[in-house]
Amino acid sequence: MKKQKRVLSAIAAALLLVLGLAEWYFSRPGPQADLDVHFIDVGQGDSILVVCNGEAMLIDGGDNDAEDIVPDYLQRQGVTHLNYIIATHPHADHVGGLDAVARAVSVDTVYTSCVEYDTKSFRDFLTDVTAAHGAVEFPEPDSSFSLGGATVTVLGPRTYNVPETWNNTSIVLRLTYGQTSFLFTGDMEQAEEAELLEAGCDVSCDVLKVGHHGSSTSSGYRLLYEAAPTAAVISCGAGNDYGHPHREALSRLNDAGVSHILRTDQSGSIVFHSDGTALTYTTEY
Repeated sequence: MKKQKRVLSAIAAALLLVLGLAEWYFSRPGPQADLDVHFIDVGQGDSILVVCNGEAMLIDGGDNDAEDIVPDYLQRQGVTHLNYIIATHPHADHVGGLDAVARAVSVDTVYTSCVEYDTKSFRDFLTDVTAAHGAVEFPEPDSSFSLGGATVTVLGPRTYNVPETWNNTSIVLRLTYGQTSFLFTGDMEQAEEAELLEAGCDVSCDVLKVGHHGSSTSSGYRLLYEAAPTAAVISCGAGNDYGHPHREALSRLNDAGVSHILRTDQSGSIVFHSDGTALTYTTEY
């Protein structure tokens, strides 16, 4: 009888342990419950994965040489569906890998700033995205859309499909989640920065994706002081041929009091996490 009681007690204790672990597992905070912004290390290029409450958006996809990197990264994150793909502008270091992404996952909406750019990288992007999804769209300036519990506002460009000014027709997005915010700039240079500020756009942010890989042509003082970011992320390749980031841009970021200047060439992929109030980040290296 005593042996039977001991067995029953052991079973009861085991059940309590399992129930306790289950309660911890299902109540613990996780990336699906909050906002994660992944600045993916694609070398000399841009690619940003945003995941909020189970919905996902990809901003750019790196160059052709890195076209395996982003699909592999999405797979590791368990992302099989994208609510949005944003091709900020048609240069290869932003759209080169998006054709591989379109073949690897399903997509709801694809936004681009241009449909008339005659390079193989851009043609491949349009061909594969159109085959997988349908027509691409130009997002309306000052329009907004939801991504889980986050709100994404389209600040620019104010005019689409403008030849020979592709950097300055980059799609620029401001994302807010609770009290935290991000500004995604593509390759926006100071001409588009001035255009957005003249239009009265709210560029304030906690985290700035530094325009044009830290080029001297981007991140002007007026934008930086209006944005007032605490952290800035520069996406660039180690030892790249352009010398990015340029010392002029780094100097302006420091002058503007940016506390954390992070670079994918030094830190690898960088992931910010927001619970709507506080921001934390981790780096690959």
